[in-house]
Amino acid sequence: MRMRIWFWVLAWLCTAGWAGAADLGEALRTGTIWREKEGRRLLANERGAWVEKDVRFRIPQPGFLLWGLPAGETLVDWSGGAVTQVRVSFYNRGDNGKMAEEKFAKLVERVVATLDERTGVPGAREKVPGRREVVRSDRRSWSTERADFLLECSESKEEGPEFARLTVVPAGGLASLLPSRENVARKARQEYREHVVQTADGTVEIKEVPMEDQGQKGYCAAAAVARLLRYYGNEAVDQHQVAQLVRADAQAGTDYTAMMDAIAAVLPGKFRLKVSYLEQLRAADLIEDYNKKARRHKAEKIELTDPRLRQNFWAMLKPEVLLDSRADHSQTRKWLKTVQPWIDRGVPVMWGVTLGLYPAVDGGSMQRTAQPSGHLRLIIGYNEKAQEVVYTDSWGAGHERKKMPLREAVAMTTSLGVIAP
Repeated sequence: MRMRIWFWVLAWLCTAGWAGAADLGEALRTGTIWREKEGRRLLANERGAWVEKDVRFRIPQPGFLLWGLPAGETLVDWSGGAVTQVRVSFYNRGDNGKMAEEKFAKLVERVVATLDERTGVPGAREKVPGRREVVRSDRRSWSTERADFLLECSESKEEGPEFARLTVVPAGGLASLLPSRENVARKARQEYREHVVQTADGTVEIKEVPMEDQGQKGYCAAAAVARLLRYYGNEAVDQHQVAQLVRADAQAGTDYTAMMDAIAAVLPGKFRLKVSYLEQLRAADLIEDYNKKARRHKAEKIELTDPRLRQNFWAMLKPEVLLDSRADHSQTRKWLKTVQPWIDRGVPVMWGVTLGLYPAVDGGSMQRTAQPSGHLRLIIGYNEKAQEVVYTDSWGAGHERKKMPLREAVAMTTSLGVIAP
């Protein structure tokens, strides 16, 4: 029931706007949106009781404006029955494609001028030490009696303009939006174990891993890393900053090894987090093991010289042969023993997989294409007795917690890694 209401509200927001309001600017400036009843009216109408827990939801294509400025991807934080934060993207490379620097400069100039006029105060530059930033950003803030506004804009040498976004919180909340030592929770390792629970059926899993919805772009890796950084206490980080750091491509995605190398060079110094490789698939080894089992299944052997390998290697493999060659008892046991200690410590495991090989479970969509394709998700739990893996995809509501058989999980694995204190 909750999911039906959720999607009805989301669809309504994307087509009709916020309760028919053409412009949301004044509701943010005056702070009326922070009031519980008003926030519910703006977001959902009188049947606003659909929110059952604290949540961040994504509106991909909102139908509203901010003082005449078209709003792009919008993230809304809802907590304690009310709106607590709104983040509006005026531009981001992942959703909007590349933008010319001149056009980007004019966009930022327009946004700054609009905020200066509407808030009645000039924007103040916010300087943040580089060692505390994931990527370099130009920041300006505006404060009124009812709300604080933070505009963040970033460009890179490689790609040019990366993003321009405005985050709005109730008055007095500006400091929480700025990267600082206080905003990065320096918890002891023992404290992350408090997020681990064991249920009556023997499932061990990590709770309270934040969601970051990648949308339709190929930001699964960037979104997964952003989720981990938020889990460790850095709420100021999102997928667009991580995508800039690792040079993610919205269409092609992100090379896993390049991503791990990029974040390994940054995270230890900025956030005191260590990046570790646990497992990396070698195609030659997979083919050798696959061919040993192919005859038993009357399947075609894979030749290393086959030109089709360059087009779609995984599409040539039979799922049943993969299970037999990659996920026997000893292999699944070894894989689980690699994952278990991290989950028990409260550390989610980054899990590279090939989608399209095995069916979804628990009603959640496990794949987005009919053909096998690469993807990165997070392992958040396991059930050794039931031989199941608990995981989460960065696809928004409905994908916070899913599970699948352990053998299939092992067979589709391309990499395992962790970001940990």
